[in-house]
Amino acid sequence: MGRSAGACCLGFLIVVVGPSCGETPRFGTMFEEVERMSWDSDYVDGRWEPDWDDAAFYGPAYYARVGWERGDETYRQRARDGVRHNLDEIIGTAVAGGVSAVADNMTEVLYAVLGVLDYMEVSGDLSGLDRIDESLDLADLIVSRLCADYCQGFPSYAMDTYGPTVVTGMIAIVYLQYAVLIDAPREAERVARAGEILARIEERAWNGSYYLFTPDRPDYLDLYPNVVMMIALARYHQATGDAGALERAEGLFEAIRPLRCTDRPGYKSLYSAEAMGARTDDYTTLSAMNYTMFALALLAEESGDPRYRDEIDWLEGFVEDYLYVEADGKVYHHWMDGRLALPTDLEYFCIGCNLQFLYVDWWVRHHLD
Repeated sequence: MGRSAGACCLGFLIVVVGPSCGETPRFGTMFEEVERMSWDSDYVDGRWEPDWDDAAFYGPAYYARVGWERGDETYRQRARDGVRHNLDEIIGTAVAGGVSAVADNMTEVLYAVLGVLDYMEVSGDLSGLDRIDESLDLADLIVSRLCADYCQGFPSYAMDTYGPTVVTGMIAIVYLQYAVLIDAPREAERVARAGEILARIEERAWNGSYYLFTPDRPDYLDLYPNVVMMIALARYHQATGDAGALERAEGLFEAIRPLRCTDRPGYKSLYSAEAMGARTDDYTTLSAMNYTMFALALLAEESGDPRYRDEIDWLEGFVEDYLYVEADGKVYHHWMDGRLALPTDLEYFCIGCNLQFLYVDWWVRHHLD
């Protein structure tokens, strides 16, 4: 999730399952330019910079999806290189260090796991599964024994920035992604643990109307915890058929409406506004909008309700009209106080978020169009 107070992404949240097809990207020229820029970005031997850890997911996942769809061996090889880096340098190093190493690098490890899982689904290569299971078993020891299935008070950058509901929800989502993406012997076990974690989040963070950033702030409505829980609950419905999970996820769409901007598209992204130096609540990040769009896409797919797709279209307009600079081929980190992100802001540009943007677009094209 990053190394500084404004870093942007929660790269564990998106996974794609679907057929190959060759539709024209919905963003047209913008999509093509962002794809070109992302390919030419600072990339060395399986790693993207500056990535805030999230490119370990979105790099291998996006290039695997598109590489196999297009039959593009250069994209496939970039995906393989990213997976090798993830398995050897991130996951393998953490597993060798045991519980303490996984705890110290939890988000990076989980991002790396998700990148590998997505590659496994599309390529059929499960050769790294034992290492994935080792890393998730160590992570589960931390969640169950140190956190009692709700990670409040577990110090980390992610905890401070996104709060314990998001961090705990992240673990549940990773288990559900494992179950959805690959045919593995421990699928049922991962789904069961996800259900236990979601039940614990319900106990600790549900205030009757929405999920809290932290139980210590009982009246604070923030976007990220509720978008994360939309995704977790929709995925749980997909994995188990639990109708109550989908009903709760759909209810969160109404719960976040107070954060919906009234004078422009987008939702207010309060989680890093203060750290970024925002003087008003006119602050929206690319990362938050990417995840909101993905949560809405899951709701559209699981429920069949067209209003979620309408909201995605509205948010796409925000990305194109407010965050994208055609001359650069980049989508920038945020909109703040009536202006685009500046190089002097704490955060300015994130390659992982641009890869995430490409990935969300791919997913929507293959599932909703």
